[in-house]
Amino acid sequence: ILQNRRYLNRRQISLSAYLQGLVAVNWRANGYLRMATTGQKAYAWRQGKGGYKYLAKTRSQTASTNFIPYFEPRRDILYLTNPNKRTVRATIYLANNNKLYNKKVIRIKGRSVAQVSYKRSKLRRLRSVYVRVNSRGGRIFVSKKTASSFFASAQTAGKLSKESIITNFSPSRNLLYITNPNRKPVRVILKYIKDGRSYYAKRLKIGPRDVILVDNRRRLKNREEAYLQIKSNRAIMASKRMANATYQLAQPRSFASKTLYAADFSAASETLYIINPAGASSNVSVNIIANGAVIFSGTYDVPANTQLPIDLRGSAAAAYSNTYLRIQVNN
Repeated sequence: ILQNRRYLNRRQISLSAYLQGLVAVNWRANGYLRMATTGQKAYAWRQGKGGYKYLAKTRSQTASTNFIPYFEPRRDILYLTNPNKRTVRATIYLANNNKLYNKKVIRIKGRSVAQVSYKRSKLRRLRSVYVRVNSRGGRIFVSKKTASSFFASAQTAGKLSKESIITNFSPSRNLLYITNPNRKPVRVILKYIKDGRSYYAKRLKIGPRDVILVDNRRRLKNREEAYLQIKSNRAIMASKRMANATYQLAQPRSFASKTLYAADFSAASETLYIINPAGASSNVSVNIIANGAVIFSGTYDVPANTQLPIDLRGSAAAAYSNTYLRIQVNN
């Protein structure tokens, strides 16, 4: 645990193969955690208020240009983490409607976290903007904290995409924000896909440096949960807003992989969703692992362009806690 260049706490643990462990850490400081492993690579995550789980980021996910696709100055708080040894100079831009509303320069000491709030400034009158953070002297992490104590990570400039996907989108409950950080307008095609078919498609034009809200709750109030496919002629960002001011970033199509892991999965209370965005069906193996052993193994066929829900509450894995998933595509 680090804060202002100092180690507040240091702990060494041993983790066996194929094992998920719990480390309880309680502290009130505005710092951050750094974990380094020897021998093998590992995943880590933290659980915050409200039971929200946040997967740890690797050092390679730092960036010199970060974006927050949707930001409410009167409610949200920015957190900028500098994992470098030296001080970093960060420039924060608030923009919307092709207009720059504010530019702020701060210095972040080495191995420390900076907190930026606009709640007491005139900018709190702005209903929504997007945030761009440029850093000099080192690459940093950026996130925002919402009114419900939910932390939403920034989108790095290198991960902006012309084609992206949002999973588990409920048209009757969720909102969609699409952000164009480019200097030119973009054309967007939005598709709601269910069971291999698009039941609703929409074409949008978004102005330069603009954030738009897509609200189809009335039009599609009777539609079931689907996944969204977002295509554009320039790289953009998108974010799904759920209940209690929680967010989910759209994932670039390039993030699709043949081997995936889901940490801290509870078969007794959670449902697994697998999306196949390809034009051909896939065969997928799902393994649930606990205490170093595979306690459940199943094979599923996922049709093309389909989001497949897998309910494992009736399986043997439902009797176990502290488990994780390994998902492999066989073809």
